[in-house]
Amino acid sequence: YTTLFRSVGNRSPGAIDEEDKGNLRCPPFIPIRMSHGRGKPRHQIRVSYMGGRLLFLESAGDHVLRLQALLCLMCLASAVSSPVAAADDDLAKEAAAAEAGDFDAMLSVGLQYLSDKTKANDSDGIKWLEMSSAGGNVVAYYNLGAVYQDGSPVMKDAQKAIMYLTIAAELGEVRAMNRLAGIYFKGELVPSNDVLAVKWGLCAASLGSETAKQNIEGMKAQVGEREMVLGSKAALAWIKQRSKESDK
Repeated sequence: YTTLFRSVGNRSPGAIDEEDKGNLRCPPFIPIRMSHGRGKPRHQIRVSYMGGRLLFLESAGDHVLRLQALLCLMCLASAVSSPVAAADDDLAKEAAAAEAGDFDAMLSVGLQYLSDKTKANDSDGIKWLEMSSAGGNVVAYYNLGAVYQDGSPVMKDAQKAIMYLTIAAELGEVRAMNRLAGIYFKGELVPSNDVLAVKWGLCAASLGSETAKQNIEGMKAQVGEREMVLGSKAALAWIKQRSKESDK
């Protein structure tokens, strides 16, 4: 869904296109270009690499891509080199793929670390999920939001939970939409917001979620008419935008 191009040092953790080949040594400015679907990138940023630090210079694009770009910058340095000690062959293979820049492998390694109750791998699990999300992995965004919402295996963090779940929902992750609808309807983590609860419930329902359809029916009896109208308009705007993106 989202494609990331990046080059850092003499490593290429992301996908490198023809323009980047032969330019893998760290340049004065590192281009990070992000796009939804096919076509030309809709978002471009420039960063400067100095003294081992990545410095954000300029950015332009919609709010979801801007958040992705900032998250990418946060994780980019650690993505260059992050050794993994794997006990079994399967995890070792996935860890090697993650080290090579496979964002799906990063997700898998991160989830395995978070689910391993025999070792203190929570911080490593979160790190791998963050690195996977920096590559535009929607499932990684969702899982980060879920663990920060649930407070397991990490401490609850309302700000991070809402941020990650919102990015995942904007990118079409139904589970994130259902979580957000519940959060805003119940007033969990943040003050209740019936408009956003209806919006995300209807968005999830539009993608075929039976849970969302049932939840919307329940909301109708408890949410005011004005909030239902505003939430419906917000959902329709998201659906139309998604349809435009799909047509590109």
